[in-house]
Amino acid sequence: MSEEAETPDAHDGTAATREQMLASLLDATRELMMARDADAICQVAVDAASDRLGYELVGIHLPPGAPWTEQDADTDARAGLEPVAWTDALVDIIGQSPPPTIEPDSGVAWESFEQGTLRVYDDLQTADIELMDPETAFRSELHVPLGRHGLLLIGSAEVDEFDAEDIYFARILAANTTAALDNLASRRAVELREQELARQNRRLEEFAGVISHDLRNPLAIAQASLEMTLADDGTNELEKTRDALDRMEALVDGLLTLAREGRAVGDTSAVNIVTVAERAWATVETGDARLETEPMPELRADADRFQQLLENLFRNSVEHGATGGQPEADTPATLTVTVGPLADGAGFYVADDGRGIPEAERESVFEHGISTAGGTGLGLTIVRTIAEAHGWTVTVTESDGGGARFEFRIDER
Repeated sequence: MSEEAETPDAHDGTAATREQMLASLLDATRELMMARDADAICQVAVDAASDRLGYELVGIHLPPGAPWTEQDADTDARAGLEPVAWTDALVDIIGQSPPPTIEPDSGVAWESFEQGTLRVYDDLQTADIELMDPETAFRSELHVPLGRHGLLLIGSAEVDEFDAEDIYFARILAANTTAALDNLASRRAVELREQELARQNRRLEEFAGVISHDLRNPLAIAQASLEMTLADDGTNELEKTRDALDRMEALVDGLLTLAREGRAVGDTSAVNIVTVAERAWATVETGDARLETEPMPELRADADRFQQLLENLFRNSVEHGATGGQPEADTPATLTVTVGPLADGAGFYVADDGRGIPEAERESVFEHGISTAGGTGLGLTIVRTIAEAHGWTVTVTESDGGGARFEFRIDER
């Protein structure tokens, strides 16, 4: 027995019939959510309108490439609406298969989609509207937008065909179809993002390989030769060369970190900021500097990347904060580094009481290669990339002690 034969009369208005119709639409909704692409979703919706709700003249039109993701929703917003699914009775009455595309500004159907408004026409022949086909055999028409995705069209050759019950059920079907298209667009966005990340990772791995092979190998040879020469005569020039090679090696290490890790963040979990800060402090050569922490709520983060962020900040404070980048300050002064919560929002700060960062240089310190104490200039770049990978924003200002204060703000939306 066909579904059509079992379908209750949608127009008798009884409570029992409404319950049956709603149950029937629920079954259709399950099929909508299981459909794998836009064509399949639209066909399920058209079949539901025809077999379950009893409409003969049904069609769905979508823009090319729909469903669009949020990122590309405005790329070609006026490309027209192409037919995706329709009933046989529809093509029979209009005498064209597939049905025509709804071009921009071609009539009321386009207006209904563009304005996102449901419209009911009791008699197209007497309505003061612009029709895409003035000779249409349709007399009644129901336009139900599918969000930004397209338009559900239900027609009839009879006047005054659609009542409040029809509109009610058509809204439900359209809402469920829109939800299925939204879900498909979200899945597509995730897939595109994963593909882009995979391409980025391949490029970064290639870059890392070039650095490792083309820089590390000759660098190792130069260092070995230099050590042999220094054993014979420790000239100042060779000492300078060794310093330069050491700096090159540090640069390679920093570049490899950026290339291999980039902006990627692994699985996040609730981490204890104080615990991670103490662990990071233990891995850094801090001399006489001291770490102080304040009670803080847990933070969702990739624990390893978060520890790396703190290590770079602590190293920056010790190397730059105490000496201020002055070559004559060979021995770092006593320095206190504090990690605590922000007072005016979600987030945390890392501050020191060292020499600080001049206001004019606070933005540039995050740029590649910017250093004030002979370092690689990549430490704070890595800090920013890790922060942004977590969705945090980082700014630098002056601490209460006159040193540098890095603030990390977390968007809790």
